[in-house]
Amino acid sequence: MAVGTSESTLLTVVAVAAAFGVLGFVDDVSTLSAGRRLIVQIVIAAAGVFPLVSDAADGLMPVMLAAIGWLWLVAFVNAFNFMDGINGVSATQVAVSGIAWGLVGLWRDETVLTSGGLIVAAAALAFLPFNVPRARVFLGDVGSYFFGGWLAALALVALGRQATLEMAVAPLLLYVCDTGVTLVKRITHGGRWREAHREHVYQRLVIGGWSHSRTTAYVGAVIALSSLLGAATMLGNLAVRVTADAALILLMLGYLGSPTWQARRTRIVQQRPR
Repeated sequence: MAVGTSESTLLTVVAVAAAFGVLGFVDDVSTLSAGRRLIVQIVIAAAGVFPLVSDAADGLMPVMLAAIGWLWLVAFVNAFNFMDGINGVSATQVAVSGIAWGLVGLWRDETVLTSGGLIVAAAALAFLPFNVPRARVFLGDVGSYFFGGWLAALALVALGRQATLEMAVAPLLLYVCDTGVTLVKRITHGGRWREAHREHVYQRLVIGGWSHSRTTAYVGAVIALSSLLGAATMLGNLAVRVTADAALILLMLGYLGSPTWQARRTRIVQQRPR
């Protein structure tokens, strides 16, 4: 792949992330209405999506990716923002997924994946000591929008290059599943889904007794395993791919059910004679 093409795509990733970050900064400072914030998010996504996927495979691939990519960018940026609720969890998401894509980029000689993944991972790792175990600095909307935009953009780049759909999405699958299932539950139960709450899986684990550090470590381990299973789908073996897909589904179901298993274990421990 031409170096110039990779540099241009990486600059687009940076530009998209920066634009979302600026929006987050404005929201931190002046608190935009949800409607205005969404409109700006859509504009940023629409402007950035085609440059991100334009050098994908020939044919209809760039058009198809662009058609759904703007929605993906907006959705994941908001999902990332929703999930930024305990010390270290979002920086861990960024670090683990960035390293995963960076390694895949090295494996498949995709410079933009390598550079984009490792740069954002390094930024997250530099931030982590200030946010965990005791939070002295927070991402705020500016940080969560920036990192969420970067990861969402890089997933599109991965999908447009040599990555399978699973490898493009697997590093972010935990955030997608946690946010998606939580929102569906809140909507079906009549909750105001846009309001702050403590119903995400990782929040329920903390409420159930886990520390922020333990929960963050658990989330990071699940993301790492999910990324590894995503990479397995790129080996070119159908049986391995199907097995990895099944394992990904079971892994996410296990994560989503973690608060239930935690509560059962707590009850068992409490009922033991002393």
